[in-house]
Amino acid sequence: GGGGGARGFKDGPNTAGSPGSPAQAIANVETYEKAYPVLYIYRKQSPDTGGPGLTRGGVGLESLVIPHLAEGDLDLTVLSHGAAQPESRGLYGGFPASIQVRVLFRESDISESFRVGRIPSSFEEINCAEVEVLAAKQRTKFHATDAILMVAAGGGGYGDPLQRSQDLVLQDVRSGLVSEQQALSVYGVDPHQPEKSAAIRDLMRQERLASANPTKHIRHEKISKDEFVASGSTVGLALSVGTINGAQVLACPNCGYIYGNVAEDPKESSIMRESSTLGLSQWNKFGASEDFVIREFFCPECAHLISVEMRKKDDPLLLDTRLSTI
Repeated sequence: GGGGGARGFKDGPNTAGSPGSPAQAIANVETYEKAYPVLYIYRKQSPDTGGPGLTRGGVGLESLVIPHLAEGDLDLTVLSHGAAQPESRGLYGGFPASIQVRVLFRESDISESFRVGRIPSSFEEINCAEVEVLAAKQRTKFHATDAILMVAAGGGGYGDPLQRSQDLVLQDVRSGLVSEQQALSVYGVDPHQPEKSAAIRDLMRQERLASANPTKHIRHEKISKDEFVASGSTVGLALSVGTINGAQVLACPNCGYIYGNVAEDPKESSIMRESSTLGLSQWNKFGASEDFVIREFFCPECAHLISVEMRKKDDPLLLDTRLSTI
């Protein structure tokens, strides 16, 4: 039930499953409950699992399950991946998806909640003795009073999230695909005061410029309409391709800042900031490794986001795209 990656023209499909499978299906919860001694409390599309972007990555599936009519403890085997770092990366300013989540709530109060007519609609409504975050590969016991939360990651985003339509962000919040927190902190849209979103986004761009540092060098050049001849080609929506005095260059499509020759890595002429993976998605607190950071690369003139990396802290820059000269 994972989400699909965003495309340059459309959001990624939600709960689409494996992209390598030409046809697949997921059974109704009643089918699983008939075959196994378990009960689904809920199964739904999960907010903040898809990577933010101009087009959003599809979201993944979230399920909360408890044992039911089991004759003793159940053996629980976890075979997962992407539990320490997101495996669905974004493209050309899009952010990666969330991590995969497997969490046990030991000695939960869900059965007691049933007795008073209350059914949890999120894990935050559960009281328990212990929250146990499971590893990607682990075997344990599933007790009668336990509950397990399973969250499948979504797909990576595409393009700068600050360029996403405000109406689409608000629609995602209403549909439960994006949380209010992510709408404000990543997309710059206040669900309660949407009329202030343009000012919020301007402030976020200013913060990008103030908090980022040059990766290697900054070029103090901007194209002019008289000099730059656009080729009509772009690198996503992050870069424009054209020529100046016969030389092929990469430029910012918003302000005209020149990143350099098309054969060079534009990241080396950008500004970059690093941040914790925890600020990207609410789910990353359940296992995202502190060894990894989010790297954002901006245009030093207008703060347009051209690339996002999820990397170990000391890793070199990741080359996204190389264009050959003609």
